[in-house]
Amino acid sequence: PEMTPELLDEYFAAPGVDPELEAALRARPPRSAAIVPLRARGRSVGVLALTTHGDAGLGEVDLRLLQEVGARAGLALANARLLAETRLNARRLRQLQEATAALSSAVSVEDVAAVLLAQVRGLLGADAATAYQVAGDELVALARDGARGELGRWRRVPLDLAAPVTDAVRARQPVWIAGRDEWRERYPQLLDEATARGVDRAAAALPLMAGGVVGAIAVTFPEERRFVAADRDTARVLAEAGGQALARARLQGAAERERERARLLAEVSLVLDSGSGVDERLARLAGLLVPRVADLVTVRLADGPEGGSRLAQVAHADPRKAALAEELYGRYTAPPERPGPARVMLTGEPELVTDAGEEMRRAYAPDAAFTDGLRRLAVTSYMSLPLRARGAVFGALTLMTTEESGRRYDEGDLAPALEVARRAALAIENARRYEGEQEARAAAERARRRTERLQRVTAALAAAITEEEVARVVAAEAMDALSATACAVVVRDGEGARVLVASGYPDDLLAPGSELPLDSPFPLAAVLRGGEELWFERRTDWTRRFAPPSPGLGAAGVCVPLRMGEETVGAIAFRFGEDERRFAESDRNVVRAMAGQCAQALERARLYESERRAAETLQRALLPAELPPSRAARVEVRYLPAAGGRSGGDFYDALTLPDGRLSVVVGDVVGHGTEAAAIMGQLRSAWRAFALAGAGPATVVRRLSHFAERVDGARVATVACAVVGDGSLRYACAGHPPPLLRRPG
Repeated sequence: PEMTPELLDEYFAAPGVDPELEAALRARPPRSAAIVPLRARGRSVGVLALTTHGDAGLGEVDLRLLQEVGARAGLALANARLLAETRLNARRLRQLQEATAALSSAVSVEDVAAVLLAQVRGLLGADAATAYQVAGDELVALARDGARGELGRWRRVPLDLAAPVTDAVRARQPVWIAGRDEWRERYPQLLDEATARGVDRAAAALPLMAGGVVGAIAVTFPEERRFVAADRDTARVLAEAGGQALARARLQGAAERERERARLLAEVSLVLDSGSGVDERLARLAGLLVPRVADLVTVRLADGPEGGSRLAQVAHADPRKAALAEELYGRYTAPPERPGPARVMLTGEPELVTDAGEEMRRAYAPDAAFTDGLRRLAVTSYMSLPLRARGAVFGALTLMTTEESGRRYDEGDLAPALEVARRAALAIENARRYEGEQEARAAAERARRRTERLQRVTAALAAAITEEEVARVVAAEAMDALSATACAVVVRDGEGARVLVASGYPDDLLAPGSELPLDSPFPLAAVLRGGEELWFERRTDWTRRFAPPSPGLGAAGVCVPLRMGEETVGAIAFRFGEDERRFAESDRNVVRAMAGQCAQALERARLYESERRAAETLQRALLPAELPPSRAARVEVRYLPAAGGRSGGDFYDALTLPDGRLSVVVGDVVGHGTEAAAIMGQLRSAWRAFALAGAGPATVVRRLSHFAERVDGARVATVACAVVGDGSLRYACAGHPPPLLRRPG
């Protein structure tokens, strides 16, 4: 019929008209048109349209001819489609066979996911696909292929979320979405997110079945699409083969994990038994666990009676991350009321956190710097496990995963980790008992050596007479006992202090015999002023109170007072040539014992010096200031104090008798000090009286003996008396060596 504008508008109003055809016909409207169906085997496979633009229109003859052409063309088109479908089905069948073979050869869950995604994209023409496995009440992403951007919240998808992939799992049926209209109709709450992620066109979700649902595949396409039966059949076959392969890989993976766990536990037992000390065993254990089952490992052990703990071990494959973790967890751990090792140690119950994300980092950290450190460590999950032995929890082993490895812990990891912790706890407890026994033996040996050293010091101090000798003995023994590099001993001297020993110190800093003002800004002066003990275990202990230490001496040191009763009479200091040193209780006991002995010996030396000076003064006062002139002989005297400068009972004298002869005496009272000097004075006075009476040497000696019997302490004395005159010498001795006669030449 004639093609009027009304008919043309009605034609173009029909759905599915090609826009280019509409533009061409409106630009040059036809005069008439004829449309016939293309039929084959009883069904329509298309249409054939014919238009004219000349003066002649189409008639009934033209229509019948067009119908005949349409019948033949429909048959040809149907045959061509059948051939194409046959070829497509053959190609898809071949691809499905290849996909099934590839899935059969895939061993791990990851391999199955990678093969399955590649085959789905190839067979269905998808631009992106993500494989999931069912893990409890959520889907966990295994792999992605072709997708852009981060998965974000779609990495772990709760099964109760309304979404194509979860609906497919719950219903155990594929979900097909042709385009935006279906997104808007079925998942309006996801449309904006799908648009933003560029997946708001055609999509599909396929459940992976193996008896039950073991996983799912989410597929997206670059454009809207009507899914035909061949697409659905292909997807169904792939999903079934993928489900079987995934289930098989999971079983194989579970069996391999069991074998790996058995090997791991055997190796754990081996490394825990190969060391002797706690620290050595913990280091070996952490080295085994990282990166095999954890990216970061920490161990905390109870420390002190107040429920505190210390960081005993840290391990990470990256030394910089290990140092960061040691700095963070060494200075802070969450209190027991919050998740973490402290609560595990308090309750004895393990903790599993499968998502240790940003929110938990902020809640855990005490300050922004700590939060930043945790962010750099990027911990994603952790297990904190109690270390328990003989019914008591004494520590916590914490295993952590990080973003770098991509792994996370789940409930299935907890049981083997607890077994590792159980074996570790038993080994650590055995090591602690061994160390305790070793320490007890070492303590007994140290006590024995300390006793021997103190006995040796006591013997050496007994022979030391002066303050300097005392200081040298103590400094030498104490430096050897403490492995010190420098020692100084100072004593109070009036309003200041005097340095007795300064071994190992620079001469311009401290020298023997130098003065030390009490107001000087040094530890020795501070101890002399306040009588306190100063122990410098770290450099900060020193710099908090004093200027930085001299180079070479180091900050580690000790300075303690020398006390007699409540009085501080001096101080002793030690330096160790390093900035850090921990002083064990045995070290402190040695220092205090040496200081006590030094103080007592210094007091004895002071008393002895005072007594010596008094005895010497008395002795010199009792001895003759000068000898008398004599015609009988020329007299010379040489008088030397005894060894050590100790004064006492030695005496001599000479006097001229009335007849001109010279009488002399040399004697010795046993003993030292003022008592011996006083006895000596009495014997000398008695001798002068007896000699001036004119008695001979023998008579004088006899009379002195009778006199000595009446004087306390004088019985044990020796004497030699002589009279010189007329060219002869007569003498008598009582316990004393006889005089020597030396002839000229």
